[in-house]
Formats: sequence, structure tokens, C-alpha cells
Amino acid sequence: MMIKLLISIAMLILIITTGFVREFVFVNINEQMRFLWFQSEPSQMSSVLNFLSNWTYWQLYYLKWILTLGFTLVFFGETILLARYALGNWFIKEIAFLYVALFALSGFIFTFYYIFSDANDGYLIARYLMGMAQSPIPAMIIIPALYLRTSLKPKVF
Repeated sequence: MMIKLLISIAMLILIITTGFVREFVFVNINEQMRFLWFQSEPSQMSSVLNFLSNWTYWQLYYLKWILTLGFTLVFFGETILLARYALGNWFIKEIAFLYVALFALSGFIFTFYYIFSDANDGYLIARYLMGMAQSPIPAMIIIPALYLRTSLKPKVF
């Protein structure tokens, strides 16, 4: 029982750490993109990501799309592992449903706004939803929900 608790805490720390790493990477890429777009003052991008300083604006732009997918997959995997150790089951279908719902809702909203309104507004909403997929928020929603579902399940004698 103590090992299970320690592994669950370690998984939770891993998810939080991944969130900080993701934020660091995206904030610094955005800073470099700002510098490249306006070229008004020196870039404040961290020296840790200095290898990106030779990239063009559009290379960084497309890198962000790849990183969005990558970080979403990492958070998806970490959420599955946390559920496994915290609740004793993988719950892959339930967690996958949550992530697919976030992807589908993001895509639907962006497409709807693109067709019927202002694409920029749709992008901002879709970006917000995808930001949630790249954070501990799905784990904070699904783990307690799965715990309640399993603990309230009627016992068969």
C-alpha cells in the first residue's frame, strides 16, 4: 500500500514537472517568435533553447504544432500511469475518451468559427482547450471521477 502511494505521488510530481517544462518551452518559443516578427528589441529567449535561435518564424510556428501533439501524448500517457498506480486499473478507454473529446471539441469549434464567424476567435478557444489537454487538468478531472465510479459501484455478493 505504501509503495502504491509513493508511486502515485511520484507520477503526480512527474505530471506537474511536465507542465512546467511545457510552459518553459512554449513561453520561450513564443518569445523568439515575437522577436522574429517585430525585430524591435533583443530576444529574451532562454539560453537553454539557444539552438532555436537560428530557426525562422515559420519553422518555430510549425514546431509548436508538433510540440502540442507531443506534449498532449505525454500527458495522456502520464495520466494513464497515474490512474494505474492510484486506482489500480489502467482506465485507458475512459482517459482516451476525455482526450479525444478535447481534440474533437477543439477541431469542431475551430471549424465552426472558421466557416461561420471569425477564425481567430475559434483558434483562441481551440487553443485554450488544447492547452488543457497539455496540462494536469485532465488528470485532475478523470482520476477523482474514476475513483468515485469505482468506489460507488454496487458490490455483487
